[in-house]
Amino acid sequence: MEEIVNWTESGRLLMIIAVQCLILREFRLRMSFWQSSSNKAPNSIHQFLSHSKFFIGKSRSEVRSSK
Repeated sequence: MEEIVNWTESGRLLMIIAVQCLILREFRLRMSFWQSSSNKAPNSIHQFLSHSKFFIGKSRSEVRSSK
């Protein structure tokens, strides 16, 4: 029984790491796009961070409801 619990914990950690990597990758892509396209980087960074918080909160609530 303990092995099952350990696997779910490590799986949860892997999912968290994967989501963080995806957010970082998208953030880098958007940063390079903003730097090449216009000078609106600070405003866009703020918009990106608020979007990320919304995405993370949404995914957590979806995980809770799926249980």
